[in-house]
Amino acid sequence: THYFGFHQDLDALRALCDAHGLKLLEDCAHAFIGDYRGRPLGSYGDYAIASSMKFFPVYEGGVLVSARAPLDGVALQPAGFGFEAKALLNSLERGFAYGRLPAVRAALWLPLKLKDLAWGLLKARRPAGAPGPALAPDSSDSSFDFDPRWIDKRSSLFARTMLRLASPGRIAALRRAHYLRLDEGLRGLPGVRPLHAGLPDGVCPWVYPLVAEDPDALAARLGAAGVPVTRFGRPLWQGVDESICPNAAMLSHSVLALPCHQELRTQELDWLIAAVRKVGP
Repeated sequence: THYFGFHQDLDALRALCDAHGLKLLEDCAHAFIGDYRGRPLGSYGDYAIASSMKFFPVYEGGVLVSARAPLDGVALQPAGFGFEAKALLNSLERGFAYGRLPAVRAALWLPLKLKDLAWGLLKARRPAGAPGPALAPDSSDSSFDFDPRWIDKRSSLFARTMLRLASPGRIAALRRAHYLRLDEGLRGLPGVRPLHAGLPDGVCPWVYPLVAEDPDALAARLGAAGVPVTRFGRPLWQGVDESICPNAAMLSHSVLALPCHQELRTQELDWLIAAVRKVGP
């Protein structure tokens, strides 16, 4: 797993697997973009998976690839109009929430209000406690739940279009620049330290992870100040605790991650650094 976008030692892992006849599975959920020794991440494994939601302005979607095995027999099916509409509208509304696309938001104000009204009426008519229709997989809302009904469903047209239009090179360059700007502004701050000593070549970071001495208190203060913080691996998977893997338990508890998204503006990065420094460790 290339946690936070930082690649593992793939030469050693590939050699180990080849020596023992094992399949190498690359988890690129944090590393949709990136390379190792000039080759794309995901191309070293027999199979690789990736999450498009962490790097592109989309609500859903994942990728399965293989550099060694044909995937022609996988027949993906459309998930229906409700799914397509939800994927499009949710992606746009998330952008609106961060002050993006003001002209589009103004043009869609009335349709979105009507959509909210219609959805509210449908929920009101639903029996108490009855679940609503599953228009998208729970994983799109950061759930760990696995629903086999979505195994053969293809990503939305909106998400696939975004992946075709986006420039991986631009995304990587901006995320690296934003990561380094955060590192410059926060390195040396008492009570926290960067999880990684540097930013190796080929890494397109998902976030900027910090190890905090008092993570719970710091996360609470950052949240109160409006700073978006990710606490990846919290809670740990059921059955995994300090007795199973002390390192996983430490990282789950101590790591706070800040955004280095490609569309962050200079003033937003400056505010982010100032806010973290102000609340202190």
